[in-house]
Amino acid sequence: MRCARGKRPDSLTAYDCVLRVYQRLFNLTLEDNDKALDFLCRAIQLAPDYALAYAYASWTNLFRVQLIQVGSLRPPLTDALAPAPASLHITPNAMARI
Repeated sequence: MRCARGKRPDSLTAYDCVLRVYQRLFNLTLEDNDKALDFLCRAIQLAPDYALAYAYASWTNLFRVQLIQVGSLRPPLTDALAPAPASLHITPNAMARI
């Protein structure tokens, strides 16, 4: 994730959306989680090559799985991990630098 953090998007609005996620991410409420995901979806729409937005989308979705904890975890875990490959595709050497 260090490599992904280093590349800023061309869109300052997308960058601002990711910055706004920080204030929501660790509150660990469904409401804050929803707002964080909204900001991340907006960032990805504005800058589809913004690896950090995809990485945080996976992380936020994983927090969501912990918050919901109802029924089978397979579907929400699958959804949570879905953005991760996009992050690695955009920044292919990120794992080598961690």
